[in-house]
Amino acid sequence: MPTLRLYGGSVYSCAIFFKAQNKIQDPAKLARLVQMIDAESWVGMDADTKGDLYEGLLQKNAEDTKSGAGQYFTPRQLVKMDPEDRLRAVYLHACLRYVERDFMTNTTLRGRFGLDVKNSAAASRLLKDALVAKVIRLHDPEAPPKYRKYVPWWA
Repeated sequence: MPTLRLYGGSVYSCAIFFKAQNKIQDPAKLARLVQMIDAESWVGMDADTKGDLYEGLLQKNAEDTKSGAGQYFTPRQLVKMDPEDRLRAVYLHACLRYVERDFMTNTTLRGRFGLDVKNSAAASRLLKDALVAKVIRLHDPEAPPKYRKYVPWWA
């Protein structure tokens, strides 16, 4: 049966697999997977290809709500935006919600950016940055953090 080649068999490389859990119950499928991984020329791939593969795995894992990995994944479109564009997107979302006679919340902002519910901290950072930049304001400054609603600065 094929095995993963540990580079030099060092304690460090063994520690990576310590307490690893195998979710593949069929030994033939696991053996085939190891063969496929082993057959790839990982060293010859450029960094962008490896990064895209890794990002795809993170996104797929983040979509699996049972894994809880959504808290670690921020969609590429949000990461690629510069700070000005992020502020503009938050501001425009607040404007859209306001003209629809509604408020922007952490939940609506997560929906706008496609963030997982476990990644509400990322939405909170966006809201904090927008408040500091004064492009939005709190609808009710007395509301506790969990119930905060936001409007454009001019509303």
